[in-house]
Amino acid sequence: MLASPKSKAPITRLSHDVLQYIFEVGTWDTREMDDSRAFPWLISHVSRDWRRLALAMPTLWTLITMRDNLKSPNYFRDRHNLTRSQQCPLTVYIDLRIPGWEHIIDGSVHPFTESVVQRMFWVLSEHMQRPISMFQLQPSTRLEHFEVERDPHSSSLDLGDQPTDVEAPVALDTDSASALKSLSLTGTHIDWTQFSFANLSRLTIAYLPINMRPSVEILCSTIGKCANRLEYLKFYGAAPVAETAEGDVDPSHSITLPHVQEFVLGYVHPSEMVLLAKLFIFPAVKKLMICDIGRALMTADHRARFPLDGSIDLEALLLGTGIVSMSSVQELAIEGLQLPASPTLALKFLNSFPRLGSLVLHDASPTFVDALAVAPRSDSSTSDSESLPSLTCPLLRDLKLVDMNVAALDAILTTRRSLATLNAEVSARLASISVYGKAFRDEDMRQVAKDTFLSHADTVVLGEHYQPEPSLHEYAAWEIPRYSHATDDVAIEDGDLSIMGEQPLPVLTGALA
Repeated sequence: MLASPKSKAPITRLSHDVLQYIFEVGTWDTREMDDSRAFPWLISHVSRDWRRLALAMPTLWTLITMRDNLKSPNYFRDRHNLTRSQQCPLTVYIDLRIPGWEHIIDGSVHPFTESVVQRMFWVLSEHMQRPISMFQLQPSTRLEHFEVERDPHSSSLDLGDQPTDVEAPVALDTDSASALKSLSLTGTHIDWTQFSFANLSRLTIAYLPINMRPSVEILCSTIGKCANRLEYLKFYGAAPVAETAEGDVDPSHSITLPHVQEFVLGYVHPSEMVLLAKLFIFPAVKKLMICDIGRALMTADHRARFPLDGSIDLEALLLGTGIVSMSSVQELAIEGLQLPASPTLALKFLNSFPRLGSLVLHDASPTFVDALAVAPRSDSSTSDSESLPSLTCPLLRDLKLVDMNVAALDAILTTRRSLATLNAEVSARLASISVYGKAFRDEDMRQVAKDTFLSHADTVVLGEHYQPEPSLHEYAAWEIPRYSHATDDVAIEDGDLSIMGEQPLPVLTGALA
């Protein structure tokens, strides 16, 4: 039995530094996780002096087990551990074990419910940047959606030595995620050689340092396993970097993705864009986004001083089979891509999408806007010019410009309408025009511009700042509320919420497939 501080036992004569070291040793790895979990709570309830010492040691509270045997778990201890550990790195165990379940042989599914998973991540939501290790203590054969994000993203693109949490792959194996339908890895990666998730319909790989990216061969093998299921594919600063700007690809490596509806392509090195567009064939894609991440990460001053010319890369892209296979694209977004003053290349690129109905330009070359007022046939030197339409993007109905120079937009759209009069079957009038930029900070200027643009579109939206709509996944459509931390001034009985002065966790609404 531990002695009272008032007694003359030798332990009472130890200095605070020595006691704290003993406390620290007590949290070191043990054979039983429950022992490590209980230890800081035991020593913090021995006496007031020991409690003050324990609460002054953030490293004592860094083990999070997400385990609660109550019918309606409130994760009392874990919430206090998260508060007391301050900003220290965490070790998190997602404990889904049900006593005796592993011995059931009748094929029953794991009995944990959706609300249990929601409550776990409700507790962890404000601390997800701190875990250095995360373990799942029960194979989740029902897991359909898995998303890991490391912050800050941009630091993952550096070419130097990477933090250990980037170098170490996420522990996700096929056996424990055989039902996986959606996988998102941002700033982190998995063991690509073990990738065999054949049921994926959504795949996002973003912000990876070059040495953590899959090779072309491994990427082909990876995507090939789920090629017939994928509907959404996003590579954002995560593709292999080709040795040449032309992004040469062995034709035998090309993969057809017959069901992909949306493709997001973000690149730091332009050869990434060319390589991916040549590597994959998209016969059914409807949405395409191309983003120059390198320019997006620059300051405004750097953009002005170091303009990036993407003409060579765009020309290489147009020579490949990738763009030809994307003729079904109906919505196109371009961010950061810069071209020379002549609209010729932009015109050729836009005419690769004959069904285009929506165009978004964000800090992109103004020649993309200029091309809308050029008659493709008159600007074409190719023998097949007769097959080109009399108007660039004749089906265009929605135009959105963000951080673009729109001084000549009225003249461009007026010229476009004049070209449309040459063909009675073509209409140049737009359904909507949306423009965002500093020029519309003034309300009077916004009103003048709106009156002008209404002659070209049914709806006009003008603003200074552009706020893209948040993407809401159908598998996580709830809002995570905030947790108010309780005070640690007095000793609290585990689970006594009345002393904490707070309510139990609310019931969360939403769906987790």
